[in-house]
Amino acid sequence: MTKVEARMACAKWLSQCLEIGWPRESLDDLEAIWWRYRDEHGELKSAQAAE
Repeated sequence: MTKVEARMACAKWLSQCLEIGWPRESLDDLEAIWWRYRDEHGELKSAQAAE
Protein backbone atom coordinates (compact mmCIF):
# COMPACT_ATOMS: atom_id res chain seq x y z
CA MET A 1 0.00 0.00 0.00
CA THR A 2 1.33 3.45 -0.83
CA LYS A 3 1.40 6.28 1.69
CA VAL A 4 -1.56 7.93 -0.06
CA GLU A 5 -3.52 4.68 0.05
CA ALA A 6 -2.68 4.33 3.75
CA ARG A 7 -4.04 7.80 4.48
CA MET A 8 -7.17 7.00 2.48
CA ALA A 9 -7.64 3.73 4.40
CA CYS A 10 -7.33 5.65 7.66
CA ALA A 11 -9.91 8.20 6.48
CA LYS A 12 -12.28 5.38 5.49
CA TRP A 13 -11.85 3.76 8.89
CA LEU A 14 -12.54 7.07 10.64
CA SER A 15 -15.67 7.50 8.53
CA GLN A 16 -16.82 4.03 9.55
CA CYS A 17 -16.21 4.95 13.19
CA LEU A 18 -18.54 7.93 12.78
CA GLU A 19 -21.16 5.74 11.10
CA ILE A 20 -21.27 3.35 14.05
CA GLY A 21 -21.67 6.13 16.57
CA TRP A 22 -18.27 7.46 17.63
CA PRO A 23 -18.49 11.19 18.33
CA ARG A 24 -16.70 13.54 15.93
CA GLU A 25 -14.66 14.85 18.89
CA SER A 26 -12.98 11.43 19.09
CA LEU A 27 -11.53 11.49 15.58
CA ASP A 28 -8.10 12.81 16.58
CA ASP A 29 -7.70 10.10 19.21
CA LEU A 30 -9.00 7.41 16.85
CA GLU A 31 -6.54 8.51 14.17
CA ALA A 32 -3.72 8.29 16.73
CA ILE A 33 -4.80 4.73 17.50
CA TRP A 34 -4.77 3.86 13.78
CA TRP A 35 -1.21 5.11 13.30
CA ARG A 36 0.01 3.61 16.57
CA TYR A 37 -0.63 0.15 15.16
CA ARG A 38 0.16 0.80 11.48
CA ASP A 39 3.27 1.94 9.65
CA GLU A 40 3.43 4.79 7.13
CA HIS A 41 2.24 2.38 4.43
CA GLY A 42 -0.82 1.28 6.42
CA GLU A 43 0.56 -2.15 7.20
CA LEU A 44 0.05 -3.55 10.68
CA LYS A 45 3.14 -3.24 12.87
CA SER A 46 4.41 -6.13 14.92
CA ALA A 47 3.13 -6.25 18.50
CA GLN A 48 6.53 -5.13 19.85
CA ALA A 49 6.78 -2.18 17.46
CA ALA A 50 3.36 -0.87 18.51
CA GLU A 51 4.36 -0.58 22.17
